[in-house]
Amino acid sequence: MAHDVMIDGRAYRVRTPLGVFALSVVTLGMYWLYWYYRVNDDVRMFLRNYSIRPLVSTLAIVGFFTAGPVIVLAVLTEVWWLLAPAGLLIVMGLVGFLHTGRRVITAQELADVEPSSAGIALILYVMTGFLAGSYLQAGLNRTWARAAGKERERLAAGSAATPEREPVRPFPRPAPQAGANLVTPGDLGSRVTFQFELPNGYTTEAVGVFERWDSEAETYFVRKKDGTEIRVPARGVRHGKVIPDRPATSAQR
Repeated sequence: MAHDVMIDGRAYRVRTPLGVFALSVVTLGMYWLYWYYRVNDDVRMFLRNYSIRPLVSTLAIVGFFTAGPVIVLAVLTEVWWLLAPAGLLIVMGLVGFLHTGRRVITAQELADVEPSSAGIALILYVMTGFLAGSYLQAGLNRTWARAAGKERERLAAGSAATPEREPVRPFPRPAPQAGANLVTPGDLGSRVTFQFELPNGYTTEAVGVFERWDSEAETYFVRKKDGTEIRVPARGVRHGKVIPDRPATSAQR
């Protein structure tokens, strides 16, 4: 059964490899395209490699699957120039899938698990189609399990070694520098501003009161002026600082 594991405050999906194959067959490839997008997105976030574009990668695969009907159309209508774009779509799909396989291997190496083979994945992709997804998913399952286990070990070791908190600020503030995150958990209750990355790779801002700190997920929780709460993962912060409280509005004369 599919389930999620938490790594650095983000959920990563562990899927049954045969389930990926079966759903891909039953849905005539629609699930496989969804799976391919999600895999690229998960690897992108795990590696913090925002140059990966899951949608672009998926469109390359759509083009690969489209090449077959284009070739058939070229043969039936004897419009031979259609073979050129069909060939380009095939090359783009093969190269895109090979890149995805290499990204999965990079994630496996980062998690210290035995890497899969991008070559085997590519052969399965060409020869059997959907089985290539099952092969890569099996490798990703090992990656997520190992990374989640290492994080649990790190958190357990950190909690066992954490000394008693001091009444005064226990978190030293880093020296000011451009682009630094100067907000520490000791700034609870202060007004803060963050520039941080969203899961889709874009950057946004959060300004409000720093209300709580999740040490396990390493995440700030900021209450905005309109009352909404914003999660700000520490790993995604590009710039953060404490800002002065707004001056009280003077009474009208």
